[in-house]
Amino acid sequence: MAIAIASGRGKLNQQIFTASGSFTVPAGTSTIYVSASSGGGGGGGGNSTPGGGGGGGGGGASCIFDPHAVAAADVLTVTVGTAGAGGAINNGGGSGTVTSISGSSVGAFLTLDPGGNGAAGGAVNGGVGGTGGIVATGPGGGTAGAPTGGTGGLPTYVSLTAVGGASGGGGGGTTGTGGAGRSIRSSTVTTGTGSAAGGAGGGSQFGQPGAGGASGVAGSAPAAFNYGAGGGGGGANAAGGAGLAGFVVIYWE
Repeated sequence: MAIAIASGRGKLNQQIFTASGSFTVPAGTSTIYVSASSGGGGGGGGNSTPGGGGGGGGGGASCIFDPHAVAAADVLTVTVGTAGAGGAINNGGGSGTVTSISGSSVGAFLTLDPGGNGAAGGAVNGGVGGTGGIVATGPGGGTAGAPTGGTGGLPTYVSLTAVGGASGGGGGGTTGTGGAGRSIRSSTVTTGTGSAAGGAGGGSQFGQPGAGGASGVAGSAPAAFNYGAGGGGGGANAAGGAGLAGFVVIYWE
């Protein structure tokens, strides 16, 4: 849904998108500013043996107040990235999807890559964490637990206004714990405790990720409004948590 909010003279106007839509550039406007995130990846499910925990989903790429030249009266197509689903037991999670903006006269001018999916836990080792989203190559996910899951990669800063998502932690093996996910708001995110736990998800610039589940406990989805964050991997014999969808805000004078 798009919400238009008009402010007083000398202040910025804004339109908020939490689902895909369109935006018509107002008369006299030659520059817009965009804050946005792509969708976060879903955590992988744990193995049913029970074996290893699932890897955490990666966080989506994002930007804050990113300036773009536009043409008045151009109709912009706004695509808001969707969240990756959490993986069922023995299955990897789903990847998030791209957030993008394009116009008929200016073409495509914003593309934010999504968070990757966390892999399913294996019979012995945990699943690999999902990659963080970025325009180029995001940070790799935490390594699969053999026995302990690796910590997810730090987010990659592209410019003063754009940053990639953090990657998810790897799931723990049958004798190791799940790996921690990375976040822009804090250095790590708590994973499930004990052996065969799921890896934590990776964060986005706008949100904290979901935690990995302990053995037999499902991974957590990010809390509401943590746009673009990844879901936690499921512990052994448990499902992974879903990621969170992205959003777009367009500002103009």
